[in-house]
Amino acid sequence: DLHIPVDKRAFDDESAEESECDPDFFFPKRIIKEKPEVASFLEGLAIAGSQLANYQLRAAFKGDQPRLDKLPSQQIRPPFVIDVPDVTAEMKKIQRSQPTKWAMTLDQWNEFIDFCKQAPLWQDIKYWKGEGGHVNLYEMVDNFVIPFTQGTGCSVAVLMNKDAPKVAEVMLSHSWAEDMEECQQAVNSHFEAEGIPTNIGGSGCISQKISKAPQSKNTSS
Repeated sequence: DLHIPVDKRAFDDESAEESECDPDFFFPKRIIKEKPEVASFLEGLAIAGSQLANYQLRAAFKGDQPRLDKLPSQQIRPPFVIDVPDVTAEMKKIQRSQPTKWAMTLDQWNEFIDFCKQAPLWQDIKYWKGEGGHVNLYEMVDNFVIPFTQGTGCSVAVLMNKDAPKVAEVMLSHSWAEDMEECQQAVNSHFEAEGIPTNIGGSGCISQKISKAPQSKNTSS
């Protein structure tokens, strides 16, 4: 873990200037000069291919420990999740009035989660949570599901299946706070052990979600 002794008064100055480390980062120049560890810290964020480098970020400090104040929420769209221009009236009708068709197959569920797991932001979230950090469903919804469905009025399942919706035959219920990678492993193991076909429609939190996470983080769904 990177530990930087910092004079917190330096961060009270709202007139932060553009960092000499990377044009995408904004940081007080005097801190860069006085604390080379901070420069290394910022440069480490701009890893090739990381979407963090595409956002103007400020480093926030909790005690002496640097952390990101807010992670970017926008992501590159999965090619298999259609965007606003391709949403049809029939899809919106399904989303409004036919909840039994808010389903995706296990194969589609895996495809969506695997796409999210490959995004640099997924690893960034795990890193910033520290040792043993994982991505839970709250974070997956906030950083992936909502950005991918924004403006469409449809859930991930409806967007993936377009005008040929899947009918839900199974329902997945799980904790929003659990490790989504462990959840994925458990669900796949259960399907295999029980001989459940991976191409039948299933409904759950990821397939239905289009707007915001539940208010209580103790909710199981």
